[in-house]
Amino acid sequence: MLGDLFYEAKGKIIGQRVLDVINGPKIETSVSYNGIIKGNVNVTHIATFRSIPKSDGLLYAEGEGIITTKDGSNEMVTETGRGIGQFANGGSKVIFRGSFIFNTSSSTGKLAFLNKTIGVLEYEADEAGDSSLKVWEWK
Repeated sequence: MLGDLFYEAKGKIIGQRVLDVINGPKIETSVSYNGIIKGNVNVTHIATFRSIPKSDGLLYAEGEGIITTKDGSNEMVTETGRGIGQFANGGSKVIFRGSFIFNTSSSTGKLAFLNKTIGVLEYEADEAGDSSLKVWEWK
């Protein structure tokens, strides 16, 4: 069951590179975000994902990232994500929907609740590289 929206972030694509054209193509994208978790925890989120265009026009993506608090507590959460994407607005925007699995060694911090949590995600990026991310808890 889809739970509450608990994370929203805005960011920018900070790099892209072609990984493979023979067996792909496969493209790697890195993104940097500033976000807020549960309405009051400011975080920084960096992630890299690899996307593979499929013959039906969809994109398959998988990636990893790290979320850290901005309050100096050095709390860290890792995320592993998978998703399916497609181009919109005549190709000027890409939208992915998928899931994250979160993990942290913290048992008491502001992000401890994310340990072993699964999130349902929606990611959008435009042709200028501006992106947004929303994550809902999957209960």
